[in-house]
Amino acid sequence: MNKNICPKCGGKIVAEAIGNYGTVFYLRKDGTIGRKLREIKYEHSGDWMYYCTKCGENYDEKTF
Repeated sequence: MNKNICPKCGGKIVAEAIGNYGTVFYLRKDGTIGRKLREIKYEHSGDWMYYCTKCGENYDEKTF
């Protein structure tokens, strides 16, 4: 099972470090953090958000 594929729509799931800035990363097939996709300007709080780039579905960190 690919942990970086959205079970709802088949889109890519990404991980975003959130806060006052964010860094969005691709997820690898094994669920680990991959290469950086983009940065968003707000300060990082140390939390992570996982979501599908196609449908916007959010996922819990425990999923990975």
